[in-house]
Amino acid sequence: MVRMEQSYEKDKTKEFFRHLGKAYIKYEEKEKAIEKLDEHIEKAKFLSLGKKTPKKKVESEFKKLERQILEVIALERNMLTKSDRRKMSEDFKDRIAELEKKFEKYTDLVLERQKKLKKIEDKIDKRTGDDRKIWLRDKLFDLEEKYHDLKEKGAPASKLKIIEGRIKKLKDKI
Repeated sequence: MVRMEQSYEKDKTKEFFRHLGKAYIKYEEKEKAIEKLDEHIEKAKFLSLGKKTPKKKVESEFKKLERQILEVIALERNMLTKSDRRKMSEDFKDRIAELEKKFEKYTDLVLERQKKLKKIEDKIDKRTGDDRKIWLRDKLFDLEEKYHDLKEKGAPASKLKIIEGRIKKLKDKI
């Protein structure tokens, strides 16, 4: 078991140094590109200030300068996007964790409601014979009363229809 941990650490160390080397190489490339850019800027300044320099030579130097600027921008953008990706992945991990917590709460709530429903169903099933008939008649009376109250208040026909369906089911059970 100790050997596995050591090899795991070796793997992590190798991976770390490999990425460190890649990052250093990219950093060096960027620095070299910036140095070349500085050199081209100085050369363009020198050529543009000289009165005897041909126009074509100045134009070609400015084109080279433009390419160097684009290269530096591309290298900078590449380095920025990688750090942005890391930040985005951290944001996604945080969001996933948050959603998992919400999902857990939701599943707990659903399980809780299922337990309550099961208890109510058990209570209904336990009522037998006369107790059950009395309980069902009470429920029927309550529903009929609710139906008439809602009808007087001008409740929508869809609600009244639902209550009518419940009343019919209770009458069938009695």
